[in-house]
Amino acid sequence: MKKVLQCLHSNRESILSSLSKKNNSLIHGSEIAERFISGFTRVIQAEPIPLAVDPFIQIIFRLMDQNLLDLPQVVRLISTLRTVFFDIFHQHLPHETDGLQHLNFYLDDALEKTALKFDRHIKRQVIQMETSGKTTVNFTSKKKRGWLDLAGTRMCMLDISGGWLDLWRSISLFVGEDTAKRVFFEAGLAEIFSRTALKKGILNHTAESFKAAVDTYSEAGFGDFQIKALSFKKGYARITCPDTFEGWAFLK
Repeated sequence: MKKVLQCLHSNRESILSSLSKKNNSLIHGSEIAERFISGFTRVIQAEPIPLAVDPFIQIIFRLMDQNLLDLPQVVRLISTLRTVFFDIFHQHLPHETDGLQHLNFYLDDALEKTALKFDRHIKRQVIQMETSGKTTVNFTSKKKRGWLDLAGTRMCMLDISGGWLDLWRSISLFVGEDTAKRVFFEAGLAEIFSRTALKKGILNHTAESFKAAVDTYSEAGFGDFQIKALSFKKGYARITCPDTFEGWAFLK
């Protein structure tokens, strides 16, 4: 593989020039080319490259996270890299097969990792759209006159600014703001909606039920809560809301 390394070193400038010409419309094209040569050199030298420090993969991931690079652009980029290096090998090392195998492996691996990242990104977007696009409350019913049932829990309409906020102000006035914060925190922690729904089988311990619960909570008027990321088995969720009823009340 020494001949391949020598070829990369002696033709570095022409390789970068050729890649730049073929990817002149690509943002950070020169930097991507530099990172690829650096990563491929380490592959040729048989150095293990963890994903977290692979210079080529990392710049692709970074640009994708910044919405400066999409999957079709990555596919075209990898195709261009393959073509340029094939030409270099054909011109300078026509009988070199190991180098070509390493090149194909590295490019194919990069494309696979990029496709997996793109797939995860799309799935997160789907979760977000499914959560934000619904307009009906899943588990609400009117049990009888004067009784609103939400997934097995009796609820009632509450005037946020005139009822909830005035209650906060009254507690703050009589026993202090610190106590008011503690009381309202404990009240929120003591909610029984989810536990009742689980107990009655309306919800179950699945990601779909979790999304349905958040959706129902939003549609009940507490705010436009959106699940941005969800890994149910790991117990992780990232949820945002631009208009929680508490924040809205204080701003109003």
